[in-house]
Amino acid sequence: MITVRIPQNFSNSAKETAAIRGMDYNSFVRMCMIEQLSNWNGAAGLNGARQNESHA
Repeated sequence: MITVRIPQNFSNSAKETAAIRGMDYNSFVRMCMIEQLSNWNGAAGLNGARQNESHA
């Protein structure tokens, strides 16, 4: 289980958006997290950060 603290205004907006899409709040938050993490190129991002540090 993961606990994430979300500011009240973001939480309210997420609840409204989830309702419009016919989803519950938790499903909407999970979907957003999965979508963002699946589009993130972690290996390239980390290697790029290391390269930038060595050139500084």
